[in-house]
Amino acid sequence: MCTKHGWAAALALAFLAAAGSQVMGLTLVKDGAPTSAIVIADPAPEAARIGAEELQYHLKKMSGAEIPIVTADKAPTDGATALILIGKSPLTDALGVDPSGLKPEGYMIKTQGNALIIVGAEAKNQERALRGQLGDNQGSLFGVYGLLEDHLGCHWIWPGVTGEYIPKRATVELADLDVVDDPFLLRRHIRAVLNKGVGPSSNANLLGEGPVEQLKVDERTWYRRMRMGRSEQPPAGHSFTQWYNRYKDTPNSEVFALLRNGRRGPENTNRPAYMKMCVANPKLWDLQIQLFKEARQ
Repeated sequence: MCTKHGWAAALALAFLAAAGSQVMGLTLVKDGAPTSAIVIADPAPEAARIGAEELQYHLKKMSGAEIPIVTADKAPTDGATALILIGKSPLTDALGVDPSGLKPEGYMIKTQGNALIIVGAEAKNQERALRGQLGDNQGSLFGVYGLLEDHLGCHWIWPGVTGEYIPKRATVELADLDVVDDPFLLRRHIRAVLNKGVGPSSNANLLGEGPVEQLKVDERTWYRRMRMGRSEQPPAGHSFTQWYNRYKDTPNSEVFALLRNGRRGPENTNRPAYMKMCVANPKLWDLQIQLFKEARQ
């Protein structure tokens, strides 16, 4: 280990040893008072930073206690304070936590000694992750949402505070955890109303004040909490923009969607690029395969 991070090894050993006599599980809040600290790296990737803020927000709404967020070099050393380690840091390295086997956007949640560890798969592009472009680096953030939803009972029904369900409890305890998870779908997206495309997840990118701007923040936050995103970017687009002009006067015109007036074609012949297809017609599948083969050659 690098000498400048020797403190991390000493601190890790200290709170692991101090936790040896404690009961199983962790207490994050006791009778409305914080008994833990949230720890992130310095600098922290955007996913870990937002994850820390989200966990702090929900625990405060849940219990009234505001859990401090500190960088790894300022983590409490008393051994009694539970450490919530979000994202890769010198402390997770000292504890031997290895996220390299996680799938893209995947995460682990585990208790180890007096620590709760939430670490996601590392980004392919760390510089982009630090700039706030989450991309494939959302694992640590998704791990926070997994903890909140699956183990602390939080739910987000729609954007904004009226859609939040955060159970109230003065004491927040966790059983021992050892969870590894990742999104089932490589690409998950809902077309947002106010945030076209929903790019970087940081609310800091939304400027201005007022009800519309707040709605934008609420929508973007909810999008994150639904764990939208992608680990792959498959080539995609409006695939049938040329098909009407190509096939309108051929027997293959039956691959167009059947309209209410009984004809097949675009709703507006002046906009043939907005073409709906009859996806149940096997001839459409055959034509696509034929075009793929031609393109490959």
